Amino acid sequence: MFSVNVIRRKRMNAEKLNGAVEPFLNESGALVTGRAKRLVNIVTGRLRGSITYQTMRDGSGVEDAATSGDKISRPSAVNVVKSGTNVEYGPYVEYKRGYSYLREALDNSRRNVKQIWRKYVREALSGE
Repeated sequence: MFSVNVIRRKRMNAEKLNGAVEPFLNESGALVTGRAKRLVNIVTGRLRGSITYQTMRDGSGVEDAATSGDKISRPSAVNVVKSGTNVEYGPYVEYKRGYSYLREALDNSRRNVKQIWRKYVREALSGE
């Protein structure tokens, strides 16, 4: 009896946490993308305006229009957020000019992303 109750509780918690994933991915994607937009060097504003994010869950196979032409490999994780741009010179600015606006935005956001996840886990498990 005890083990059955523990298994039921774990399943209930897993279902609650599953509901927290989508809002977490969206809030994290918006945070990183916003920081990337603030960090990118501006000449015309085209690159900044094209930076976007998209969430992919449970192997949905949604292709991100913002990164469809770049060299980023498809992630193997089930739940991911992809940030990027479809501007043809975006990868050049990111990788060849010596100033990485996307990677720096992610590095600067790691602590905040962890805090966002903790917030959604607390809300999910407390039943709010």
